[in-house]
Amino acid sequence: MLRYLLLLLVTAAALIAGPLVAGNKGYVLIAIGQYTIEMTVISACLLAVGLYVLLLITESLLSRLFGLRGATRRWVHRRRQRKTGLQLGNGLQALLEGRHAHAEKLLLASSAHGEEQSIRLLAAALAAHAQGASDRRDDYLQQVEEGAPQLARGLSLTRARLQQTQGDHEAAKQQLQARLAQTPDDPQLLAQLAAHCLASQDWPLLDSLLPRLAQRRVASQLGQVGAQLYPALLEAEAKDIDELTRRWEQLPKASRQQPEVVAGYVNRLLDLEARELAEQTLAPLLRKQPDHAALLAPIRRWDHPAPQLLAILQKVTTPNAAQALALGWLLLQQRDFPAARQQLEQALALQPSAAVYQALAQLMEQQRLFEKAATYYRLSLGVKA
Repeated sequence: MLRYLLLLLVTAAALIAGPLVAGNKGYVLIAIGQYTIEMTVISACLLAVGLYVLLLITESLLSRLFGLRGATRRWVHRRRQRKTGLQLGNGLQALLEGRHAHAEKLLLASSAHGEEQSIRLLAAALAAHAQGASDRRDDYLQQVEEGAPQLARGLSLTRARLQQTQGDHEAAKQQLQARLAQTPDDPQLLAQLAAHCLASQDWPLLDSLLPRLAQRRVASQLGQVGAQLYPALLEAEAKDIDELTRRWEQLPKASRQQPEVVAGYVNRLLDLEARELAEQTLAPLLRKQPDHAALLAPIRRWDHPAPQLLAILQKVTTPNAAQALALGWLLLQQRDFPAARQQLEQALALQPSAAVYQALAQLMEQQRLFEKAATYYRLSLGVKA
């Protein structure tokens, strides 16, 4: 722009000064060796301007000529980008529609020139996984890890999750354990490994992970897995009461206040015939939530008097069906047959169930009323538990 402005100024000056010096043209002498060139000043100025214009034209032509190659390269690059973007979009659409083989083909074609190959290869891995081609899936994931090492942790989680969906829990656990050896306290890795242990019922490995799973930042990652994990771990077979108690004490404090977890622990205590400890564990939470079904359910397993539990339920003024059943059962263990019958019949009136009929049948048996007991047993077969 500056050059064109300068040229314009020189031309304007020549147009103004030309008439002024027309009466005294002067001359310019250029001597080069044996050659001399003579011309008027005006001719020399016009020649200089002409040469400058010629120089600008030549420069413009050369820049266009040499820029043609770059423009062609940019056009080809933009065309490839549009093509790979279209292939990626079509591949993702095919993946969502369930056309997995076609999706894999399009995604691989788009990754040939795409800059974000990780995304394309991850999608291709999902397409291969949906076809049951675990070898191709793992190969795509390996390519992603080689191209983006910072994604190694996330890829381990993804690979393990995909292996689990195929039912290959052992391979998933090995994958996660290998990654966990590098980052022992990674909460997401621990949570996912716990989920695999739960699915495959690998209680020894889950038991060894329990101290780390009890950490607050890990427990917060468990979510729904934690709600299933702790009761299942407590209900899993333990060698003795000491091992079961150790598991219980290693659980997060908040989990030991959850009714489902407490119920699982109480059930295992009853399996190991630790009745007193079971009653001491259940009573405090039952006192706070006397109507919770999970806390009332283990009471049906008591085969001996439980005065603490009985006292808690007797304080309930208007018991529901589950509370009346639990109270009637505890009164039966106390051999207070009239009060037990009253509570069980109240539970039957509120909500007939096989459990109530069976409790009434056992009440009749203990009073040696065998015909009534047989009637209640028959009735229990026709209703839901």
